[in-house]
Amino acid sequence: MSTREQEPSAPAPAVPGDSRPVVLTPKAAEMVRELLVRQARPDQGIRVSVRDGGCSGHSYVMDFAPGPADGDVIVEQDGATLYIDATAVPYLVGTTIDYVSGLHSAGFRFVNPQATRTCGCGESFSV
Repeated sequence: MSTREQEPSAPAPAVPGDSRPVVLTPKAAEMVRELLVRQARPDQGIRVSVRDGGCSGHSYVMDFAPGPADGDVIVEQDGATLYIDATAVPYLVGTTIDYVSGLHSAGFRFVNPQATRTCGCGESFSV
């Protein structure tokens, strides 16, 4: 076990005209696939949304989803499927989702260029 915190993965390269509100790093895509297999949901995806709350105003939410809801933006990348809630899209445009692990914790990390403030835990933000 390493005591060094893992460096963030490189984001997927931007593609001109790319309309995805978020991109996954290769490590994040791998972890989405692994989570779905571990939960016996290999043909499902992860719904990403934003809710009011948290110490900075908004919180990121990730849940298992059997398929898209009406209006969801579907992001398929490296074998991982995300369903982005339509109301969350304006808050997430340009966001990279990474997966990092360290001595104290591991999990998904949102790198959101629109966030003007984030909390210490990185789970809430304001725009």
